[in-house]
Amino acid sequence: MPRISNQLNPQERTTRRVVPRATLQGVMAIIIHSKMFQKGPERLEKVGAADIVVGIISRNNADTVRQVAEIAGQGLRKYLRDFKPVIINVDLGSEDDTTSEFLKSDIHRTIEFLSTDANRKKGAIYDFVLQASVSLGARCCLFFSGRSVWIQPQWMWTLASPLIEEGFEYVSPLYAEPFLSTVYRDFFLYPLFYGLYGVDLRNPFPDEFALSGGKAQEILSEDAAGKSASAAGAEREKGPAEDAPLYSIALKALGHSWKMVQSRLGPREEKYEVIDRIRWDHRVQSRRFVATLKATQSLWLKKFREPASLPEGGERWTHTPEEGFVNPETLLQFFSDGLGAEKSLVAGVFSRKVRSHLERLAETPLERFTFPAGLWGDVLYELVLTASGRKSQEEKILDLLPVLLTGRIVPLLGSQYESREERIAEQARLFFEQREEFLERWDGA
Repeated sequence: MPRISNQLNPQERTTRRVVPRATLQGVMAIIIHSKMFQKGPERLEKVGAADIVVGIISRNNADTVRQVAEIAGQGLRKYLRDFKPVIINVDLGSEDDTTSEFLKSDIHRTIEFLSTDANRKKGAIYDFVLQASVSLGARCCLFFSGRSVWIQPQWMWTLASPLIEEGFEYVSPLYAEPFLSTVYRDFFLYPLFYGLYGVDLRNPFPDEFALSGGKAQEILSEDAAGKSASAAGAEREKGPAEDAPLYSIALKALGHSWKMVQSRLGPREEKYEVIDRIRWDHRVQSRRFVATLKATQSLWLKKFREPASLPEGGERWTHTPEEGFVNPETLLQFFSDGLGAEKSLVAGVFSRKVRSHLERLAETPLERFTFPAGLWGDVLYELVLTASGRKSQEEKILDLLPVLLTGRIVPLLGSQYESREERIAEQARLFFEQREEFLERWDGA
């Protein structure tokens, strides 16, 4: 049985490493574009077979994709050295030099470059990586974003080993991250996913994840039967990627009761001002998340006795990244001004009870400001319900979310990591308790 090395240098767990510019022999890099499999998977025959397929999904990542590929290659060489890997870059229509920068990375012995027009549908791009995995007989697939410069070499082992050694079928990441960079996920995506889908999955739509080779075949088999490979059984959208559901193989794993685990990867840091970060996450994900809810109703329109917890693996981190400073007065002003500017919209979205609470909060000074967790559950459920029922106003309604999120986090600024984690967990549990009322109103609508 090939040996997996798990002897991690303690320094590597906490520090991003610069990859030495030395050729990593034995790691093959391939560029794949959308027409490759229209001409048949036999195009991969010259590669032969592989144990691990790493897919790097890119779009306009010329400044980062090379670093991502080299770190992944180093991790494969060091921690999975007895397994044959293939690194695949699949591009979603970059207008910069992403492809040529990937080709410059020092990770390969031979490179095959198949240049055709790129397909911008992210769900289809996942399909190409999965098809390559099946064609090569790989035991597992690892996925990364072309902008994931925060990855570390040992993440290859942390993601792959649960699949190879422990029989898990889907691996989701856990990160040590600054609070201000995770507001959108921790107070929008995570509690709604926990409350509606009934599973304690901290990162429902991650950039980094892994699944077994057998499940890659299962996804493609369903795709061949006319189902979407990446939207948990929903019909594939025919419109542009921006209008498609927020593709998540995690939903596929959930819908088919795969054996899932969350692995602690370590620090992940991205530098954004908090309001800019919330706006960015909202712009990229909010509309697609509502579309995903509609497309996957069969997964959450059911009874759950209690949410399912998932096992956790990987090294426990001993620190969390440093928090940036943000003036709570600035966030509170953004919250109050935003609600004041959209009074008529707020009146049309929320019930009288919720609207009254929000209006009082908008006039509350900082020293007395609090945002109850129960109120936040009412706010989000009503926002999603109203947006999903008013297609013509959906975008405008969802644009209230950044304003509301800034108000929600004001009372948490300055709190300790453990305290915030407890509050985030409590918030998720309250969402689950409130789900029955939401389901009744969803059915009525």
